Amino acid sequence: MKRLILLIVMAAMLAGCGAELPHLPPDAPDVAAAMTDAPLISMAGEPEPPPETTAPPPPPELPPPVIPDEVHTNIDAETAIPVFIKLRDTAASVGASVYFTDVEREYYFGIDEETWYHTASTIKAVYCHYLLSSGVDLEAEVTFTNANRTSVTGKLSANDVGKSFTVGELMELALRYSDNQAHRLLYETFGIEGYNRYVSGLGAGGLQMSEEWEWSRVSAKKLSRAMLDIYRYGKTDDFVIEHLKNASYNGQIPAGTAYETAHKYGANGGGDGYHDTAIVYAPGRAYILTILTGIDPAKTADEDAIFREIAGLCDELHAILFADL
Repeated sequence: MKRLILLIVMAAMLAGCGAELPHLPPDAPDVAAAMTDAPLISMAGEPEPPPETTAPPPPPELPPPVIPDEVHTNIDAETAIPVFIKLRDTAASVGASVYFTDVEREYYFGIDEETWYHTASTIKAVYCHYLLSSGVDLEAEVTFTNANRTSVTGKLSANDVGKSFTVGELMELALRYSDNQAHRLLYETFGIEGYNRYVSGLGAGGLQMSEEWEWSRVSAKKLSRAMLDIYRYGKTDDFVIEHLKNASYNGQIPAGTAYETAHKYGANGGGDGYHDTAIVYAPGRAYILTILTGIDPAKTADEDAIFREIAGLCDELHAILFADL
């Protein structure tokens, strides 16, 4: 190898002087190949070490996901956390209030569940349930007079003035078709004192009615409490439940869950209340879901989208909680 290097150096020197290069013997190695294959030689005669490489630092560990502060719950399953994050974000997109509880009240969660809203027509389910549970005679007749008329017509109109309807028929109109006139006929006939005592005893204060105002204020948590009472009483008498199962409008919670529902929606218009509250008959254990919003349907492209999305997420949550039932 030393001889080869010496020959290379001599050749370079002669070439630089313009001298003719000496003829190499036939058995001399290929100089170009030798230069290509030979290791680099330092001034000290030792091969140069390869350049040092530094491995990139590992990425920082992400903190474990946690239940958002906006979600108030007693559910601690880690697998539920992604669902809670989606629920938080979905509700926040329209400022909705949400409350969920299974019918045994083992688990619950709420988002802004204490905020008060106009009840809109959700109160009709609570009032009809009060009448049924108080033992009202469903066959008793009530006559529709001009004094009972409201400014908002429904199934009942001015053409029905002077006609008589059974209490059961009026309750069906109020529950299935959300008829304002039927609701007014009922509370003007049976009053509000007993109803107000009922909701106060239920722990749903705020749902009381007054002589000046047939509607009321409600929170998602209080309305869910009333719906839970409707569910429980339905095991004794399912008159109200059956009409809620056959409601004429089903674009909100019923359209988002995979299961049968008994529900009552409410729409006050003008952004003063657009709601739905439902008993969801999921397998293993039913649950109550209430969604209250200030959505104005007249100004919203798909006013029911938020209800469908939240209902679908609550189905996911139910599957996590009750997979073994």
